[in-house]
Amino acid sequence: MTSQEGANSKDEQVSKKTPIIGWSFFVLINIGIYFGVRMVVDAWLGSATASPDKVGAASSLVMQIDSFLAAGYVIGFFQLQGQVARMIEDIARLKGRNLTWGSRRRSKYFAGRRFYLNMFVIVLFVVSGLYAVRGALFGARDELVSSLALLVLGIAWMVFFWFLVIVDTESMAERIGKRLRSENKEISKSEPGD
Repeated sequence: MTSQEGANSKDEQVSKKTPIIGWSFFVLINIGIYFGVRMVVDAWLGSATASPDKVGAASSLVMQIDSFLAAGYVIGFFQLQGQVARMIEDIARLKGRNLTWGSRRRSKYFAGRRFYLNMFVIVLFVVSGLYAVRGALFGARDELVSSLALLVLGIAWMVFFWFLVIVDTESMAERIGKRLRSENKEISKSEPGD
């Protein structure tokens, strides 16, 4: 084995471990954030014991909020995915390439971390809804607190995800606009005048 091959194998080992370490920190940080948010929600609800009827009614409201947010998030995400796919096709067309529906480049935008973050937000809403169902069934205050904490965490990640996507798509749209303006200038220069 040459020194170059040894260096390549070390780089491959490091590159395989990097995502695992990153996702591990992501999970640990989110667990810490969850318990912090849970403490804040618990303090916000107060220490007075609520009757099981009130907990059940509040849990039903949390279920509705969860379902509306999850449905709106999914619909918005797929609309955005369609717009971004069209933008990627425009970029490819400007570069003189032809993309097909089965092209891997078309879906690459949502294939990496964005996909997992998107699914993470949906999972938070679903688990929050499940805790709300348990709260409605059993009238347990702890289930309501967990449901609200997961709802708050899901909303925070949803806002963060949309912020990231909007920044990315704005920069992509800006690049497309610059390229189109430069092509239009080249076309207008090459056309003979009347």
